[in-house]
Amino acid sequence: MSSVYTAVDIAKRERDIRADYSALLQQSEGRVPVLSCVSCSWGDTLGIAQSIVQEPDEMRRKNGILSRRYSEQITKMHLYNFYNNGIMIDNVYSKYKTQEDINTLERVLGGSVRQQVTGLEAAVWSDIRLCGWASGVTLVMFVLVSAVMGYREIAWPLLRLRDRTLAIAKGEFAVSVKEEKRRDEIGAMASALEEIRLKLQGGREDILTSLANRTALQDMMRSALALSEAAGMVALIYLDLDNFKQVNDRYGHGAGDELLRLVAQRLQINVGANDLVARLGGDEFVVFCASCVDEDAVMSMAARIAADLSLCEELPFGQVAVSASVGVAIAQVGEVTPERLLRHADCAMYAAKSTGKGCCAVYEPWMLDEAERRQKYEQALRTSVETHEFHLVYQPVVDWCTKRVMSFEALLRWEHPELGSVPPNKFISIAEEIGAVFQIDCWVMKTACKEAAQWPDDLILSVNVSPISFVEDDLLDSIYMALKESHLPPERLEIEITETAMIEDLPGVHAAVMALRSLGVKVAIDDLGVGYSSLSFLRSIPVTRVKMDKSFIAELGRVEAAQAIIQGVVVMCRELSISLTAEGVETAMQMAVLQSIGCTQHQGYYISRPLPAEGVLPFVTQFSVRTVPSLHECLQGTCGALRVEAFSTMRSALA
Repeated sequence: MSSVYTAVDIAKRERDIRADYSALLQQSEGRVPVLSCVSCSWGDTLGIAQSIVQEPDEMRRKNGILSRRYSEQITKMHLYNFYNNGIMIDNVYSKYKTQEDINTLERVLGGSVRQQVTGLEAAVWSDIRLCGWASGVTLVMFVLVSAVMGYREIAWPLLRLRDRTLAIAKGEFAVSVKEEKRRDEIGAMASALEEIRLKLQGGREDILTSLANRTALQDMMRSALALSEAAGMVALIYLDLDNFKQVNDRYGHGAGDELLRLVAQRLQINVGANDLVARLGGDEFVVFCASCVDEDAVMSMAARIAADLSLCEELPFGQVAVSASVGVAIAQVGEVTPERLLRHADCAMYAAKSTGKGCCAVYEPWMLDEAERRQKYEQALRTSVETHEFHLVYQPVVDWCTKRVMSFEALLRWEHPELGSVPPNKFISIAEEIGAVFQIDCWVMKTACKEAAQWPDDLILSVNVSPISFVEDDLLDSIYMALKESHLPPERLEIEITETAMIEDLPGVHAAVMALRSLGVKVAIDDLGVGYSSLSFLRSIPVTRVKMDKSFIAELGRVEAAQAIIQGVVVMCRELSISLTAEGVETAMQMAVLQSIGCTQHQGYYISRPLPAEGVLPFVTQFSVRTVPSLHECLQGTCGALRVEAFSTMRSALA
């Protein structure tokens, strides 16, 4: 329906349109894509356009289209209304027309938006695909690089740790763990493994010589005996260096360590590829032959080793005569255990050492019985040293020229509750080997000086000192303390040392003798003639007395050369102003011959058996000089000599 409005109505209608437009603008806020507005004047159109221009960019783009389309519509309506002699606005038509245009515009804009969205979606998916490919390639490269770096920095070190662990489990301790310096978890694992390796290496390898120790030797022997053929033979060579302690005492422990390393090198040179060299401790070495051909081959190897060791004379620290006592044990596989084989070789070594230095012996059953007895002696001796189960006896030395008793020699005796009376020639060597001889010598020195202080002032006390103790640094202090506590004058003390000690360590003995002589203590050479020396030490060492070994005295009357040798020694000592004493005088005939050739100082059973301390003074008081023996004494001496000779002959025949 159409109506004709006056100017007032038109103005009112403009206000209403403006209000509707303003409300529509407020409602749109960028969400309403189409604006519906009707104006009947160009001014209103321009005002609306200006309002649209002032809107934000998004609304401006959207409303700019409305501005053009509805400007044309509004112009048409404006001309149409003026043509009908008035301004008419068909509200219904405008309403429907506007709605139709709005729908059309929405379709246009919707299509455009869909195209834009479709294009945007295509661009987005293209970007997504590009990013996906880039991410995939990057991920693959990262994985590859990580795998390479991980294998190099993690997997490979772990494999090396596994290999070293397996090697350590097999007993291979020479190679260290390289990854121990890393600062991560693998480095911590490697450090722990290296610490275990060092501990195991210290527990299975000798640190000084880098040889296998006792534990490694027993494991190797156990494995070899388990894997060897039942018909095979195994052998063990046991070596003990002779007089090794004297090297330490003379040159120091550093020289002793150098000698042990040299011996280890010599042993490794002279053994086969399948033989194991081990150090049991101290100066004891063993060579285990897992595949033994026969006894001759083993003995040849032992002889070659002993000969090679004897060549080690010129060492960096000085000249040393190196020798070893060698024991060999050979057994059938399956009939012996590692412990028993080692025990047999040890017994053979002790048998060789008792025979002489540098000797070699093969195990025999009787050696085990002797070793067991020796072990009993060792255990009892250790206890006796601590509880002082020893006692001293004194054997006099008389001088037929001055017709008096000149000295007494202190002799050590051991009375054990179970073993009985043990002679010194049995337990002194054991004491030297177990390291108790110096303690025993100190006790003898202290006790003898205390008892000799009660004797007459003209009696001299003679005390034997072991060659091992003679080169001890504390020997002089021990002697000084014994003299000080007993108040015995140094001039009344005489120290006896064997000729063997002169041969083994002449410089060390010379220094000790000079120190003793500076204190006023006398020094005597005991057992002259058993060391096969050149007697040159008599010129360089200021000894006060020489004691002829009893083996020469026993040959008087039986061996023609014995008297000539003794007479030569008498002349030599007279020229050097050294006293000479004959030991082991047991018959009147021996005493008479010795007096006839000028040897007047005698010691032996013919003079007196060893006396207890309380028997010394009575013997001195009752002693009477007998210059010429009676016929009865001569007959007794001759019969005694014949009995000794017969017994010696029988023993040689039985041997």
